[in-house]
Amino acid sequence: MNEIYSYYEEGPEYLLKEKMIEHINECLLAISNIRNSKIYKYLMKIPCEWVLSLDDAIRLSIVFHDIGKVFYQNNYKYDKEHNVKYLSFKGHELLSFYIFNEFKFEFIDAEKPKEEDFILSACIFSIIFHHHAMGVKKKSVNDYGRENVVDLDYVQINKLREIISGFLKSEREMNALDRIINKMKNISNEKALEIIYNILESDIYKNIWEMYVSNSNFRKLSLAFLSILLVADYYAANKIRKRIDKKPPDFYFVLMDFYEYYLK
Repeated sequence: MNEIYSYYEEGPEYLLKEKMIEHINECLLAISNIRNSKIYKYLMKIPCEWVLSLDDAIRLSIVFHDIGKVFYQNNYKYDKEHNVKYLSFKGHELLSFYIFNEFKFEFIDAEKPKEEDFILSACIFSIIFHHHAMGVKKKSVNDYGRENVVDLDYVQINKLREIISGFLKSEREMNALDRIINKMKNISNEKALEIIYNILESDIYKNIWEMYVSNSNFRKLSLAFLSILLVADYYAANKIRKRIDKKPPDFYFVLMDFYEYYLK
């Protein structure tokens, strides 16, 4: 496959295809005026050790939020009731989290206090919860079946590197990307499933929620980053995936109200 899709739906009389590069572009376009927004000015007032700039943190959250979908490019499903063929990306946010968690180590100074990676952890919070799975720990590993993840091939991995590198802005970011791309070459179907299972059974949710509850600055950053990502995600999805016969969900209009007031 020469393309990596973030959405695919095929009905009797229509075909909706959204490439990952298109989705990221539209997400970033949605926040192109963020420096002049109310939420940006609010975030800049939060006392925080910025291991990377606010602009970079928001950009990287958006660039990496759907990267786990690369593992699902052949995972076609069929909805008999509606006669629709589609790509299922169930669980992709967990693999997106795993990839970004590997990426972030390039930015952490092991000799400095852990609190300094709050902004990176806020990125992770937004990525792992961008499908509103706040109760994900209640899920069973059986909710992510073996049919939901497929093997990668070198064509897909190289295409992914090409896509993501176009949104990176420094040598350090490129070095981090190359390191995780090399690691992904060894992630088979079984390994990807093992990663999902380990995340679901690990203390990652406990740890991130302990940080969320105990540190008000982290809580503010996390909720703001999540809100920005959700708005950008829905804005882009509605623009590219829009069907004439299908109205956007109510949640989309709630997010657009947020966009008009806080982000535009």
